[in-house]
Amino acid sequence: MRGRYFAFYSGLCVLLTSLEIIAHKNRDVDECSSGKHQCHNSTCCINVKGSYRWYCHHDWVARSKPLHGLKLTICEEVPFSSWTSPSGVSSQSLSHFFDKVQQLSQDFTPALAKNTIQDLMREVSELLETPGDLKTLPPSEQHCVATHLLVGLEDVLRVLSKFLPNGPLTVHAPAGTELSLKVQEQGIGDVTLGQSHAKMHLNWDVAQGSSDFGPSVVGLVSTPGMGRLLAEVPLVLEPEKQAVLHDAHKGTVQGVSSVLLSDVNSAFMSNRDTQNLSSPITFIFSHHSVTPGPREEVFCVFWKHGQNGYGHWSTTSCRMVATRGTNTTCQCTHLSSFAILMAHYDVQVPEGGSRAGCDHLPGAGPLSAMPPPGSPHLPAVQNHPEHQHLDPPAAFNLPLPGPPALPHGH
Repeated sequence: MRGRYFAFYSGLCVLLTSLEIIAHKNRDVDECSSGKHQCHNSTCCINVKGSYRWYCHHDWVARSKPLHGLKLTICEEVPFSSWTSPSGVSSQSLSHFFDKVQQLSQDFTPALAKNTIQDLMREVSELLETPGDLKTLPPSEQHCVATHLLVGLEDVLRVLSKFLPNGPLTVHAPAGTELSLKVQEQGIGDVTLGQSHAKMHLNWDVAQGSSDFGPSVVGLVSTPGMGRLLAEVPLVLEPEKQAVLHDAHKGTVQGVSSVLLSDVNSAFMSNRDTQNLSSPITFIFSHHSVTPGPREEVFCVFWKHGQNGYGHWSTTSCRMVATRGTNTTCQCTHLSSFAILMAHYDVQVPEGGSRAGCDHLPGAGPLSAMPPPGSPHLPAVQNHPEHQHLDPPAAFNLPLPGPPALPHGH
């Protein structure tokens, strides 16, 4: 009897253990809440019986990319969703432009990213070529609009480019607006982008951010018409430069007037942390031919703006390597929107000092009389000896395109 009891008890234990194993096998494990899933942190994980699934937020799109040998799906925000007309600016032309942008957003599919980029560049070019009531805005509001367009366009192109296959893409829009970009999975070595009036050379290492996912992207956008919105923008000199000018001209610099010589060119890459790059980026810009006078100087400048959208031209962390005739070479350790401008110093000379050199060179008209940025007569980038000591010299030995064609009606 005792043996049967123990046998029965033992059999009961075995029976209960078997039931527990079966119950455990049938018990659903919530991989999402336990963190045992393999979804990317950009996706939303949803538990289903025996497994899990992922989905993207509303207005986000899925993109599949390899990571550490695995095929991983990530979600990215549709790039147009947050690019809307700036608050406080009343312009029918601008509102009409952003209506078209939102339509591009609604129609966007990753497979047609190239078409979307081409359509976007055409819309930007048309807005800058026929700005309409943007021309009547106060200068400060025009500067704010320019900032909004430059920053927004860079952000949108940066995201859209990640949906492109590896390789280069060039877009020529009306009125001289150009886009050159290159997508490369695990880019190694140097890369050069060339346009009609600008070239950019950098190392792939600076293009990819430490937290970036997916391919490396570098791009250069030339927007000739942007110079119309950035008229009357001040050039703010660094204190060190002001001290040098004070010693050179034996007087105090009361003000600096300037005029753009080149198109406005915006550089972007997949790396968003571009304020202090590990290696400099080299640019060559073509511009109107000019001979600086005694109190004039050619500068490599970038558009420095605040959170409110207003800004000024600055030279911080950008140096001019060489300039001659219609070409200027610059090196910068950050990315932004760049241009070449001519500055004229208004120097207050102490009483009894000479004011020789205050005027421009004989035969040279006032700076404001120079051809405006975006005119169709900008020369193509040329290779001068001063520009060929860069390392590596072959970086800019691209086929040089001819000058842009004149617009219809000229």
